[in-house]
Amino acid sequence: MGAQRPLLFAAGSDLLWAWVGTPGASDPEAVADIARGFARERVSVAVGEPGDGIEGFRRTHCDAVDALRVAMVSGRRPGTVMRFRSVDLAALLGGDTARARRFVRSELGPLAEDDDEAARLRITLKVYLEESGSRVATARRLNVHPNTVANRVQTCRDMLDRSLGDRRVQLEVALALAELLGPAVRRADEARRGAPV
Repeated sequence: MGAQRPLLFAAGSDLLWAWVGTPGASDPEAVADIARGFARERVSVAVGEPGDGIEGFRRTHCDAVDALRVAMVSGRRPGTVMRFRSVDLAALLGGDTARARRFVRSELGPLAEDDDEAARLRITLKVYLEESGSRVATARRLNVHPNTVANRVQTCRDMLDRSLGDRRVQLEVALALAELLGPAVRRADEARRGAPV
């Protein structure tokens, strides 16, 4: 990366903070690629977005801490590289996990279940919304038949018991949180632990 000397700080027996200065603008994806080398050794890495000066130093550290929190809440396995940019929405809205869980469950209802069928339906619905309701584009992205998309979307409508246009922003955010925060905000996991639902 062209760094002269990293600043390292042992923040605990199993936590190391590292700040790397580069002579020019750094590419966050290049940083994540380098971090993946550590991941092969089962070392988890959280990467903040690059910044300039003292304020940038603070901001990138806060980004990395937030990315680490999302990784921990979502139960990511050792060796995960978590880039803040890929989980910024979850970091922003998932700070209060119990509240995020209530929101996801309220918006998704039965689609919040933590099973394979609900996951398949959530993924289909998320892509369908991203593709502006195009069955063909959704089918192409998911490598399934357009009729399969139509059937899954209808099942989602039935499970939600509302139009997909109603509270669309909230629906898309709930789908993103269910994906990014995983079992921490999905119904079945909490029920298994005996937590209040």
